Amino acid sequence: MVVILQGFFTIWDTTLGGAPTVGQPGGRGAFVTVNASNGNATIQGGASGTTFMEEFIQPYQAFFVEANVNNPSLTFEESDKAVLENQVAVFGTTPSSYIKMLMFDQLSYNDSHIADDGLVIYFSPGENNGKDINDAPNFFNIDENFSRNENNNLISYENRAMPQIDEILPLYTSQYRATNYVLELEVGDFPNNEIYLFDNYTDTEVELNENAINTYSFSKDQSITESVASNHFDIRFESTTLSTDEFEKSGISVYPNQASNLVNINFSQNTDELEQIALYDLNGRLILTRKLNSNDIEQQIDVSNLSSGVYILEINTVKHQYNTKVIVE
Repeated sequence: MVVILQGFFTIWDTTLGGAPTVGQPGGRGAFVTVNASNGNATIQGGASGTTFMEEFIQPYQAFFVEANVNNPSLTFEESDKAVLENQVAVFGTTPSSYIKMLMFDQLSYNDSHIADDGLVIYFSPGENNGKDINDAPNFFNIDENFSRNENNNLISYENRAMPQIDEILPLYTSQYRATNYVLELEVGDFPNNEIYLFDNYTDTEVELNENAINTYSFSKDQSITESVASNHFDIRFESTTLSTDEFEKSGISVYPNQASNLVNINFSQNTDELEQIALYDLNGRLILTRKLNSNDIEQQIDVSNLSSGVYILEINTVKHQYNTKVIVE
């Protein structure tokens, strides 16, 4: 079965979803969502290998089309057949900031079998964080389900804005058949954030390495309601900040640590070409931005009119971006 949505198509792949006997080859089937613009899918690569995906409707396959007009029609002609083609080349750009997540039962993971389910989140400036036509809904599998929960809308393939400070993205899991599981999380490039997987059941936070594949093992106990709750995991973002020593190594110093009037930024030992500074509150709201000259030695920021609290100072050079906390009294 193929479900076609705006910008996406969702395939029922009979090789996925775990075998009738957990840990054995084969599968009972699961949905895979594919971005039609670039070919990226919710289950693709990783320890499981790559799911079988076709961009042609195959004989005996059924499909649904979502239309945005009244009384739509769909016509197939003989010339639409592509009997000699195997797959259509797909062209598109892929954001460098992303999280691709796969969920395996432990035995399937150990034997490099296909994942039980998966989801993808891409981050780009200007995207909408609410569910819209750039996001693909989750279709429920007969076995394990793994998706994003955006205000009770379950999403399998999500496009959203760049993460904000202290932003939390709830995940959804259900239909556990096994006891032990593994999450595989491939994380792209997030220059301004530290990324964490938070286990709500064990109250455990694990930092995820960027530009790497991370794994996290967990267990389920069907006799404990909290253990099998659907809100087991969150993805959390924190600002990447440098210690005072690290700032000094960069040739940049910020003082005082707690300010009520002026914050001083000294670049006298910095060797990079300066670009700009920006100040954000903890909700990610831009307070001010200022272009810098390459030969600037010092800048001052007037914080006397700001509310007391913690702010993030971002300093951009040609080669690097530095972030540090500023406390306003």
